Amino acid sequence: MNVYQSPYLIQRIERARHSDELPVGLAAKYQAGTERTPEERTYINDLMPLDYMGSSEFELGAFGKAMKSIVANRADFRRFKLIVTGMPDNSWYKMPGLTESNVELFGFAHKDHILQVKADIILMAADLFTSRTKERIQLRDVFGVVQSTQFKDGKRLRKSILSLEKSDLSAWLNIDNLWAVGSEAYQMDRIAELLGIQVSS
Repeated sequence: MNVYQSPYLIQRIERARHSDELPVGLAAKYQAGTERTPEERTYINDLMPLDYMGSSEFELGAFGKAMKSIVANRADFRRFKLIVTGMPDNSWYKMPGLTESNVELFGFAHKDHILQVKADIILMAADLFTSRTKERIQLRDVFGVVQSTQFKDGKRLRKSILSLEKSDLSAWLNIDNLWAVGSEAYQMDRIAELLGIQVSS
């Protein structure tokens, strides 16, 4: 396993589009790198809808290579849980009354990197991570996103209605260091199962 480096390529992942259990035999196929049916490929794509990142580093198979590397070293990976504290990004709309909250995240990483991974995630969730990344991380979105509604009942409002909603994003994969974290237990459980990562004892 490579030495841990400051995260640079972080692939944002959207919420799973289904809540189905892993199809029988899919994990074995995925780990062996054997051909999958169109239905199985659709299941995987809907389990991990990738947010478009707009950079060639992400478009040239980096995500797939990272997943293969995790599978190849899966015996050394461990799952973890982590509580992060923070609040939604309120810089645009100044929505009143927002307070800090705690959110439980679910992840996996190489056993030698877990402490550093957790430290980085805590900083990212609070928007305090100072190292440069290729694209915006948006891990702060685990606390929700402030939405502005300009129309109601088809009429334009003079003043926008502000509300706090769940983000479309729910998981993040650091391609450099092969760790992932997410806010949805179902999604992270199925991804770990697909990769062959066991629950830590």
